[in-house]
Amino acid sequence: MLDNLASMGVGSASSSTWGAFNIDFGNMTSALSGTQVIAYPYPNETDVPTDWYVNEIPSPFASAPQYNQTYTGYPITIQGNMLSKLNSVSYTVTDSGGNAVPCQLQTSANDTQLTNAAMCVPFKPLNASTTYTVHVVGVLTTFGANGTQNSPLDLSWSFTTKAASTTKTQRVNSGGVRPPAVL
Repeated sequence: MLDNLASMGVGSASSSTWGAFNIDFGNMTSALSGTQVIAYPYPNETDVPTDWYVNEIPSPFASAPQYNQTYTGYPITIQGNMLSKLNSVSYTVTDSGGNAVPCQLQTSANDTQLTNAAMCVPFKPLNASTTYTVHVVGVLTTFGANGTQNSPLDLSWSFTTKAASTTKTQRVNSGGVRPPAVL
């Protein structure tokens, strides 16, 4: 969720007794205006993972620790630029049948690590080969040289999950590129 960095590198190493994973970011940019956000999964994305293993610090499930170290649905995020804050954010996620998908909502109101971002993490893995529709409303506040600017958000987009798999695999981008979408 570092929106002002244009590139990254990933490396890992392990032995029988330890493992390390490193991500380095670089090439700072000003990609987003004060009224834009990045959505992920991006609009009309296909082959979105159905699940996510919650093993992250800080945990998006700090207030619901029973979900730590379990598989949940794939996180759905929005993010403004580094000089912004998302306020009064609410998510509605529905499957192709119009059924609501309950999720853990993380915003700056309940997570001090999220100032310019918000996420909805479904409590259960998503269904395979299913189109989901996301609706997010809130206020994007940008702090800059010209003062404070409040921009209402009312965003809707859809994505489709990957086909069912018989094995759980850990993958890094599956060799494809998933660019974020600026909304």
